[in-house]
Amino acid sequence: MNKPVKADRILRMRELPPIVGIQRTLIYEHIRDGDFPRAVKLGARARGYRESEVLTWVAKRRAA
Repeated sequence: MNKPVKADRILRMRELPPIVGIQRTLIYEHIRDGDFPRAVKLGARARGYRESEVLTWVAKRRAA
């Protein structure tokens, strides 16, 4: 029997600070440095981040 696939929620930038525990400015620095999960293109000017990738990134930071 096939397991149901859970859809990965897409997070917008305004949702990230409470999840990752840092402000947008620092998130943008991590993005610039290539240290943050890549954004998913949602439209011409819209970007989002896969929740699973963001949570994995947070867990790795806490473990370090």
